[in-house]
Amino acid sequence: FQWTPHPIAVDFMWRAAIVALVAALVAGLIMRSAEVPIDEVVLGEGEYDLTAVSAPIARGFLLQVLSSILSSDWVGPLICRLLLNDNGFHQVRELAEQTQGPTAYWPLVRLSREQHAAHATAAAEALPPQKQQRPGATNRGVLDFHDSYAAKKTTPSAEVRRVLAAARTLDGQLHCFSEILESSALLEAASSDERWARGQPLGPFDGVPFVVKDAVEVKGTVLGDGLIRPGRKVGTEDDLPVHRLREAGGVLIGKTVLTVFGTSPLGWNSDFQGPLNPYNSSHYSGGSSSGSAVAVAAGLVPVAHGMDGGGSIRIPSAFSGVFGIAPTFGRVPMNGEGADVFSTIRAGPLASDAASMAIAYEIMAKVEPGHAYTEAHGSMGPPKVHLAGFNDVSSLSGLRLGVYTPHFEDASPAVVQACREAVRKLEALGATVHEVRIPHLKALSLAHVLTISAEMSSILDLDWWKYRQYLPPDVKISLGLFRSMSAKEYVSAARLKGWAMRWMRKNVFSKVDAYVSPVAGTTAPFLPPAAKPVGESNAALVVQVMKHIFLCNLLGNPGISVPVGYEETTSLPIGLHLMADHWQEATLLRVANALERSTPWKHPAVHISKLEQ
Repeated sequence: FQWTPHPIAVDFMWRAAIVALVAALVAGLIMRSAEVPIDEVVLGEGEYDLTAVSAPIARGFLLQVLSSILSSDWVGPLICRLLLNDNGFHQVRELAEQTQGPTAYWPLVRLSREQHAAHATAAAEALPPQKQQRPGATNRGVLDFHDSYAAKKTTPSAEVRRVLAAARTLDGQLHCFSEILESSALLEAASSDERWARGQPLGPFDGVPFVVKDAVEVKGTVLGDGLIRPGRKVGTEDDLPVHRLREAGGVLIGKTVLTVFGTSPLGWNSDFQGPLNPYNSSHYSGGSSSGSAVAVAAGLVPVAHGMDGGGSIRIPSAFSGVFGIAPTFGRVPMNGEGADVFSTIRAGPLASDAASMAIAYEIMAKVEPGHAYTEAHGSMGPPKVHLAGFNDVSSLSGLRLGVYTPHFEDASPAVVQACREAVRKLEALGATVHEVRIPHLKALSLAHVLTISAEMSSILDLDWWKYRQYLPPDVKISLGLFRSMSAKEYVSAARLKGWAMRWMRKNVFSKVDAYVSPVAGTTAPFLPPAAKPVGESNAALVVQVMKHIFLCNLLGNPGISVPVGYEETTSLPIGLHLMADHWQEATLLRVANALERSTPWKHPAVHISKLEQ
């Protein structure tokens, strides 16, 4: 005999569970959050203050119940507001009241005429990146493809066919592609064949395969943004960074999976059941440019397009053992939806090696006349892009590195050890290390959350009202929280941002060339089986992953992720993060190039070379 519950009984139990959970949450949160405390923190004072957040961890049935509550129109805003109050968002308002100086909605830094001239001189004198081999590496970089074509050892068409075959096979294991663009890739490769046959390649990127994060428009394809739902439109043109990579001769292999709308740094998309970490499929791949990092780590392509609003290039780069740079805000022009709204997001490359990253960055980052970013930087616009000093890595004498010890050491022992060893390697090359202090990191992290949440909820307002039923539960929770941010908090975050930009330039970047920390407080976290069907909501883990990288997004500075080691017990990669003053990407790229030659590479469990063997 098998008892089957009546559908009405199931519906009643479901509703009863929701009501009981709502009652418990409201009672508990009101008791803890009815009175918002006044901390009376003095602006510019205080020590390290990043702490864990208070929020429930939910997977499976509990996640779906919480999602129904927090995304509902009748009780969701109340619960979300109480959760925000419970995690100290009032600190942003209190500190903002003490600021003096311009409010920074876009984190712009305009350079003087003399500084523009220095960048122009550096651009004129800089030499092209030279190839170097990372110890043990079998990944092929941009210059490896270029040299093979130049020596007539192979052709772009042959290489693209090889990559397409591997992509179809490995995607069954990694789930990193939302779409493989075989027909257009073969046509682009054939055009590159003709240019190489004439001896007229467009440059080092001609014939090189690459992939694009499925968060921007690609001509002739449907913009997915990590979500499977109706109503998507076919792109009529390439987003500007994609256009530039194709214009340089690059061959677009496909579009890569991201977390839905880029809302999670963990990297899991339940609709695609991936992407999976190529080093260990039981661990997260990092987000939100998850598929881009996985495609590079698996050796399918040397370069991938990514976007970074809260570590979304640098976190998956670290978790998958590749290089990734989030340039200065406004450095890489974009023309997609929200490009003129977001103050935290920027496009940039993920790559197999430092030289490939530098080449792709230089292609993507050229100044675009008439673009909103160009005009926002005044009559002179952004400075000229350059790679000055990239090849000068035999000595780093004169390079000053800043470390805030409690921030640096707020990570797992394996991460701290690997990053300390990387800093020692830089010291051995002549760099010097200086202790710095950054106050109010907790409030600044909350200001970043307020900023990107408010901007994202504005951009996604139509999706919320029209396509909410297609959203995974964890994304509903995130957007429900995002929509609870107030206008007062958004303005307070911008005021605090303006103060922090001035404080960092005066107290940090006047003394050091780069601020150094781990990329994340942990290696790639374990992916619980219970999280796979519909994801998970785990705010504490998100903070642990993001605690070292959010400053770049809030303040507009460039940041870079460099692979520097592996956790001994799991072989999971570890990344070092470097942050520089605005427009100083060349410094970060040079340090990445210096570290590459001293960091042995370990094969991921899933890689194109193993497939071909």
